[in-house]
Amino acid sequence: MQQKFADNYNGEGTGTQSAILAGYSPKSAYSTANKLLNHSEVIKYLTKRKEIESKDVMIERKEIIMSRHERQAFWSAVANGEVGETQVVGGTTITVPAKMNDRLKASELLGRSEADFTENTNLNGEVNVKEDKAKERAKDLLIQMAKS
Repeated sequence: MQQKFADNYNGEGTGTQSAILAGYSPKSAYSTANKLLNHSEVIKYLTKRKEIESKDVMIERKEIIMSRHERQAFWSAVANGEVGETQVVGGTTITVPAKMNDRLKASELLGRSEADFTENTNLNGEVNVKEDKAKERAKDLLIQMAKS
């Protein structure tokens, strides 16, 4: 029955409901649920199940989210006119080439992803900075005082 309880408990409902669904007495379901939720084997099982569910969600999300390479390939296909839109005209499904605005936007996004529009300025060399007049004058005065 511990297995049934753990299978019914999803962390969202109450332990009492899970205990009743698992076949425990409704009168003692609350205290039974508390005991089971503190039982080491039940805790291990619930933790492992949560990890598995979390991994499954991550796998599903990875299948939905495009990688950088996939995104760039898609933008390239749109910019090159290889991808169009599907439309139904008079009961017939046809593929219409991407509009020029869409192709330009895809081209822009592709360029941004490759940092084509960033300005990279490398400055090499020395910069001579003149000291201001007050510092030069103070320096001259120190030299004169040292001489006298």
